[in-house]
Amino acid sequence: MTVKMATIGSHWLGKYTDVTMRLSSSPGEVTALWKKRKRLWDPSCRQCQLVDMRKQMRRQMRAKDREISQLNEKMTQMIVQMKVMM
Repeated sequence: MTVKMATIGSHWLGKYTDVTMRLSSSPGEVTALWKKRKRLWDPSCRQCQLVDMRKQMRRQMRAKDREISQLNEKMTQMIVQMKVMM
């Protein structure tokens, strides 16, 4: 007799493992069987969209950081020029 005990899954990788126990006639024998299943990756899944959104947000944040650093450099140059003129 085989009894399914649990399903262990890696949601991000799309891999799932079924843990089943094989019960034999003798009470001391219990064998664990590991069956691996791989779920087909669906590119239209919500996780893919979330990953794409995160990548886009990171790109936007990096662009804003670059813009801010350039403005800071310009401001420091202007301050230095004004101090030199005084």
